[in-house]
Amino acid sequence: MAPPTPKTEISSASYQRAIDEEIRSFGGELADFLSRAKCLDVSAIGTKEEKAELRVSSEGLSRFCSDLGEITLSQNREVAQLQNDTLEAFQWAEDAK
Repeated sequence: MAPPTPKTEISSASYQRAIDEEIRSFGGELADFLSRAKCLDVSAIGTKEEKAELRVSSEGLSRFCSDLGEITLSQNREVAQLQNDTLEAFQWAEDAK
């Protein structure tokens, strides 16, 4: 393998500096976010009744989504079977001619 050229070394060094700067910037943003998040009090949001209602509603929606997925799969299978039956019926009609 050929030794790196000066241009390649300069390019690699500039990329490394840019990456290091991004990492430092992200670290600063993350630290800022974490310091703001520590002061956040979510216990004061909503009453116990509202939280219970939200939980029941979300569980109902989860069941609905699950049922919807099952129904969709079932109907897809049924449609595929009906397509096959239709093609078979057309084949019989052609054979009968």
